[in-house]
Amino acid sequence: MFSLYIDDSGTSPSQPVAIATALVIPAIQIVRLQKEWDRFQAKEGFKCFHTSEFYFRNYKSEFGKWDDTKWERVFRRVQQISKKYGVRAISIAVLKKDYDEVVPTDLRNYIGKTHYGWAVRQLLANLMTRYPARASQPREFVFQWLDRKDAARHEIEDIMDQMQFYCAKERIYGDYSDPHFRKSDGIPALQCVDFVSWISYQFAIWIYKKIPLRKLVPETWKEFGGHLVFCPINNWH
Repeated sequence: MFSLYIDDSGTSPSQPVAIATALVIPAIQIVRLQKEWDRFQAKEGFKCFHTSEFYFRNYKSEFGKWDDTKWERVFRRVQQISKKYGVRAISIAVLKKDYDEVVPTDLRNYIGKTHYGWAVRQLLANLMTRYPARASQPREFVFQWLDRKDAARHEIEDIMDQMQFYCAKERIYGDYSDPHFRKSDGIPALQCVDFVSWISYQFAIWIYKKIPLRKLVPETWKEFGGHLVFCPINNWH
């Protein structure tokens, strides 16, 4: 069984790019990940790893007073753990401006009411190709928490229902009918996919907007197997 943990980046209206990212982890590894993460968490003294808060050392967060040495050590450790337990990471990015200009309003009901909804559809299509569902090898979809009243959650639930309907129509095995929405606290895999998604977002805004890559991002992108497309390894600020 595979567990697919899915996270978003760039959903704030002020952000130019929307991202949907999946981290694929064999279910047999979840307990091992939990134990290693618990030891790591206790050693470094944090409750829940939120990449953006961590990276910018938000003064209101538990990372606000960390020194540079600890900050970099924890960053590299999260990178290492994410890569160790994830067998595949897939990230879909969309430049919101392009989507708004190209996709007619009436078509968005079918391909994505929101930028994130479109990215999730493409992500699921990609996963269907790379990890086709099999009765002998079921998959579990775990999305980052969205409130039950949130329109984005309703859209994701609709997309999953449509995927299940498509599988039934085409007479292929599907397992999209029961997506889970969970909070990151206590779930290391969601904290790891948040990290991967944040790295992907940084690279996407460099590609689309030429915003310089930040410290440690190019090395991490390369470590995850991403192509640097002529990006100097030291092009960060």
